[in-house]
Amino acid sequence: MNETDHQKLRNEWLAEDSELGLWEIVGDLRGLYPQMEADEFRTLTIQMIRPLLEQGVLHAVDLLPEGKVRYWKCTTEETLERIENEWRLLDQDPNIGDIVWFLSDKFIEKYDPKQ
Repeated sequence: MNETDHQKLRNEWLAEDSELGLWEIVGDLRGLYPQMEADEFRTLTIQMIRPLLEQGVLHAVDLLPEGKVRYWKCTTEETLERIENEWRLLDQDPNIGDIVWFLSDKFIEKYDPKQ
């Protein structure tokens, strides 16, 4: 895949009409790169979400009971570092609910304003 293909995939993630789990991003990318080694794959995944966080069009959150969210109150670099560190601790690709959820600007209105 080239950068144009990667941007198409990012646009698909932004078009989601619900929360987007890291596991969904990982699933999309693993389907395209099934044989990629773990460290290289984790790096690719971070590279794919970095511009979305930097542009402020994707927001890292924890999902809480009763339809609430807790925003990660950290910089893009801190967010990506936290994802990478927690992923390393998993010692496998993230699964449903692991590590982080994302909200796109399109979907953010469903939740309370940022805290």
